Parts: sequence; C-alpha cells; structure tokens
Amino acid sequence: MAIFQSQTIVFPLSAIQRCSHGS
Repeated sequence: MAIFQSQTIVFPLSAIQRCSHGS
C-alpha cells in the first residue's frame, strides 16, 4: 500500500518539478 501511495505522489511530483524547471 505504501508503494501505491508513493507512485500516486510521484506522478504529480514529476509534473510539478517539470513545470518549475520549464519556468
């Protein structure tokens, strides 16, 4: 279960990090 939650956070985390880098 812990891994499932981690993946769910990684999805949005990658998008947020990419947006910050693009800026």
